Amino acid sequence: MLLHHRDLVLERLALLADEADDCTTLAATDAAPLSISYSGYSIFNIAASALQCPALSLPLMRLGGLPLGIQLLGQPHAVGALSGIVAYVAGLDVMEG
Repeated sequence: MLLHHRDLVLERLALLADEADDCTTLAATDAAPLSISYSGYSIFNIAASALQCPALSLPLMRLGGLPLGIQLLGQPHAVGALSGIVAYVAGLDVMEG
């Protein structure tokens, strides 16, 4: 059942390939915690893992003075393409908040 749903999501992701270079979301549900004992809730990593898609997170934003990252999710087997997008995005101005 779950593999069937994964296959449906992969089909829809493939349909987006002509329209979008990547899917972008937050990397975590909140800014980085103050302590190193907990690195935050990693729910946003589940999609990339389940779909076996490359994903890279960049700490490009800040919330309350703490880093808040964005995650870029690429097409399956397209690590090179996603790396190029990440290089471009990494050169953008950091948003302060």
